[in-house]
Amino acid sequence: MDNTKKTSCIFCGSNADSKGRMIGGNGAYVCEECLRSSMELLSKIESEEEKKSITTLPSPSGIKKALDEFVKGEPLTQKDIDKALEQMRKDNPNLSNVAIEEIKKKLAAQGR
Repeated sequence: MDNTKKTSCIFCGSNADSKGRMIGGNGAYVCEECLRSSMELLSKIESEEEKKSITTLPSPSGIKKALDEFVKGEPLTQKDIDKALEQMRKDNPNLSNVAIEEIKKKLAAQGR
């Protein structure tokens, strides 16, 4: 009887004999293939999060251009601006209330 403990991947269940290198500790192991897949997934998630975050506020003309996409060919009303800003909040959960107020001030300075 073989007393050596066979290690298997906690994700896919394959053993070290079929997958090669296993990484782990405390009794849990992950095969190299699953680890690479996990790293790719984490990289994609991070990339998507970076796309959604706003690092700088857009210029007033950039804000107007974005808002004009919501209401094509019509002058913007306060209701349109509020609706667009609310959508920006939903699309960018990291956007703070301070940033929204700054956008409103910039629009007010443009006479919107």
